[in-house]
Amino acid sequence: FQAEDGIRDRSPSRGLGDVYKRQQQLDREEIHLDQLLARIPSVPQESVFLGQLARLARESDVSIHQFSRDSTTHEETHSKMDVKLSAHASYQSICRFLAGLTELRRLCVVRDLKISQSVGNSEGYPVEITLRIFFAPLRETVTNHMIPLVAEGAHHV
Repeated sequence: FQAEDGIRDRSPSRGLGDVYKRQQQLDREEIHLDQLLARIPSVPQESVFLGQLARLARESDVSIHQFSRDSTTHEETHSKMDVKLSAHASYQSICRFLAGLTELRRLCVVRDLKISQSVGNSEGYPVEITLRIFFAPLRETVTNHMIPLVAEGAHHV
């Protein structure tokens, strides 16, 4: 009767294999979320972050000239602070530095990157970088509402 009327069941039943695959995917996502949350402190700790950046800059051969705190925004589940860096480095060093940001203990996102033309006979380029760091006074709130951080690109640098 259904076939004659053109009515067909479009949702095939899912077997146990699909259930196990989805559970494995969920498990991987929960591990990823735990790793992200471990990188978000409850207070800004910009001095600790600066220390991590200074170490990364030395390892990447990037010379940071200035570090300044910019705007702080408070959301329902978390807060975010922008920090600005002025630096000078070769193109390869800039690339190493940017790649190294993903390995920092502190979660950060590149919000803006400006590489200017080299001045005079100097080697390397002037670089302006704005990074966003996150902190969450109520970590259980972040755990329950992680979507705003992920939507902002927090899992990518």
